[in-house]
Parts: sequence; C-alpha cells; structure tokens
Amino acid sequence: MKGILLICDYAAPYKGNFIPSLEYLEDTYKDGKMVYMFPENAQCVSWMPLFQESHKVYFMPNGFFGKKVSWGVLKKLWEIIRTENIQIIHTHFLVYNYALFTAKHTFAKKIKIIAHIHNQFAIPSTKSAPIKKFVMEHSYDTIIGVSKSVADGLNRQIKHKNITYIDNAICFSRLDTYEKISLRDHENQKVVLMAGWPALVKGVDIAAKAIEQLRKKGMDIKLCIMQSGDFEQTQHCVTEAIGSYPDWVEILPPREDVATYYNAADIFLSASRTEGLSYAIIEASYSSAMVCCSNLQGNSLDIPNNKVFVVNDIDGCYEALYNILNRSLKEKISYKTITRDFILKRYSMDGWVKEVVKLYE
Repeated sequence: MKGILLICDYAAPYKGNFIPSLEYLEDTYKDGKMVYMFPENAQCVSWMPLFQESHKVYFMPNGFFGKKVSWGVLKKLWEIIRTENIQIIHTHFLVYNYALFTAKHTFAKKIKIIAHIHNQFAIPSTKSAPIKKFVMEHSYDTIIGVSKSVADGLNRQIKHKNITYIDNAICFSRLDTYEKISLRDHENQKVVLMAGWPALVKGVDIAAKAIEQLRKKGMDIKLCIMQSGDFEQTQHCVTEAIGSYPDWVEILPPREDVATYYNAADIFLSASRTEGLSYAIIEASYSSAMVCCSNLQGNSLDIPNNKVFVVNDIDGCYEALYNILNRSLKEKISYKTITRDFILKRYSMDGWVKEVVKLYE
C-alpha cells in the first residue's frame, strides 16, 4: 500500500475546515496510508493530542518550513519516507521550500510531490526572487490552487507545466452543531461579523468606515471581529480608520464551533483586499447570516444573493450593507434557501476528495 505524506505548515489554535477536510480524505481514500507532518510548534495546540490518537503524526523542526536546509532535517525526512513507504508527498501552505527542493533532487526523485496553494501567490520583489521562483518551479510535479483565481495567479508568476485548481470543499457537519448565543448589546441591534486577521488584509478599516456611515444614518449596528492574531493591531486599525475605538466594535476570540458566531450575526462581511478562496464566505453563506463581500474572485464565488462591492470601495461596502439590512424577512428566508442549496451542491466534500484522489493515481 502506497504511503502518502501530508506536510502541513499549520499550527492554528483550531482545526477549522482544513483538518476535517484531510480527515475526510483519509477516511475516503482506501488505496493508500496517510501520515502527517506538522511544525514542532503544532504540538502545543489544543486539538493535536486527540488528533494523534487516531493519526500517524511526525513533527519537523520549524526551520524546515522556512529557509533552512540542514542535514538533520533531510535525514529525518528520508527516514519518514523509508519507514512509511512514501510514494506521494502532498504539501499544504508551503510555497518555495528549500529543504523539499533539495530532497526532490537527491533522494526523492521518484516521489510525486504535489503542492496545494491556499492563498494568492506572489513572489516578493527582492534579490532572492529569481531563486524562489526557480525553487517553486522545480520542487513540485503538480501545483494545485484552491480556486481558479489562485491558479491564474500562479500561472502569471511562474512557469510550470502542471498547474491546476480544485475548489475547496466544506465539511458541513462541523457547521450543523452550534451554541445559540447573542452578540447584541441590546434588542433590535444588528450585528455585522467579519474575520479580522491580518486587519488590513481583511479590510477591517473599510468595514469600520462603512458601518460608521450607517450609524450616522441612525442604524444601530455592532461590528464583531473574529480574531486569531494580534488584538492590538486590530484595535489600532479601527482607531486609525475612524479616529477612535468605539463601543460598537467588539473583538471575538477564536472558537472551534465557528458556526456559533455565523448564526449569531445578521450579516457576515468580507472586505478583504486579497483572498485565495474564502472558507468563511462559504461557511457563512451556509449559515443563517446574509453575506456581503468584496469582488475578489476568491471571495464572490458566484454564490447567489450575496451582495458584492468593489474591493477598497468604502461607499460600495456601505451601500451593500444598507441593501441587505433593508431586505424583508420574506426575502431573507427565500434567499437563504436558494443560497444554501447552491452551497451544498457546489462545495461538497465528496466532490473535492474525488478530484484530489485523481492526482494520487
């Protein structure tokens, strides 16, 4: 039985949609044995001990996931490949990885290496850019973008004969159980929810300015920002945008059952300036919240009834939010039924697994 090594540069405090997707892939794929590699700091995340009980997991020094190439790291990688009979390496969140490049051209020549790129790819304009580009072009047999926009961006940046895309899927079961909470400060207040890390990338400043305009029109709106990074940076972003940090902004800590937040909000807003493919847009569209997003290809996703505005356009964001807030209850119920049906058909886990497995054959 062929061994498949899933190398994941992932140490988030929650499993999110990413880890359940890999578990579903492992449960579905019967022609191979999957083992996992994470950076050493992933040993500290709360979900890892339970994950290790049912999966074979290796930890690699954090330097492997950066620019370092050492004999110790290469030796450990070789031992994993030999012990687990690895014939396929499938990476996630890695781009130009020097250790993997070295392995590919020494002891891993016969191993198929697949890169799964989860965000928009861009090579920084530095002196080392040509080297990074060369490493990216010569490390992988196949490069997958999580959306067509990511694949298009890869094709613009590098020359590679096998760049494709597979739209990410959603593990809907993790969204069906949630706690019923209220994010409102008082009755009849409307709640706009957004992801806020990193703040400028996610457009926290745009959201704050647009909602400030709505509040000046007499609308009682609260902005709730889901945060997994630096709270102070987000607070600073809001303050810089509107001149103060108001009491109608609340930063929410991360939680595994993110559907609790989606279903406690009236609107989910993505004002992002860049996205590969937004899990949050799809997850929120599946939930009870209305959705408003910037017109990035990785954001809009052709989901029916989501309001879309031009990226960086504060007035456009204001108008989109205003439109949703003025929908009747009948319209909202009808829209959510249509949207949910679309999401279930377009982003099923079975379809995603089928496409990934084709690359393993």
